[in-house]
Amino acid sequence: KKLKGGRFVKKVGGITRRWIRNIFSVILAMVIIVSVSACFFVKNHYYSSVESALESTSSDLTTTFFNIYGGSTDEGFAIAGREFVETFSRKNMFEVWIVDRLGNVILSSSGFEVAEGQNMPDFIEAMNSGTGKAIWEGRLDDTGEKVMAMTITVTNTNGGIAGAIRY
Repeated sequence: KKLKGGRFVKKVGGITRRWIRNIFSVILAMVIIVSVSACFFVKNHYYSSVESALESTSSDLTTTFFNIYGGSTDEGFAIAGREFVETFSRKNMFEVWIVDRLGNVILSSSGFEVAEGQNMPDFIEAMNSGTGKAIWEGRLDDTGEKVMAMTITVTNTNGGIAGAIRY
């Protein structure tokens, strides 16, 4: 026992000190594990919700819309794209890009010009897939913004690929 400020203070040592350290170590480890698990759960739930929203937005109606209004020419595709973007009901939730068959963004629902040469791995995958759909998670080249994007190819009346819609 030591005298400190006129009082006797009992020093904690030996088994008691090790017991307290071990208990706090276990509690700290459990808190870290629960926190990390919760973060992964929330992230996975959020991403699956966004993916579901993208899937529900894209439908066969999109292709039908372009087949009716787009015809078989590049100019018809651009006109149908403009009409689609103007009537798209979820502009407040999603940005929509109309992309020609060469990968050039010809129209954006935000009204801003999209940087040329934007990395679009989902566009390439959708163009080469049998389903005509692809989803990509990554960062935009110009802003570094983290995004989830889905591209759906649009066929023209001749059965060829006219371009794509990227949500």
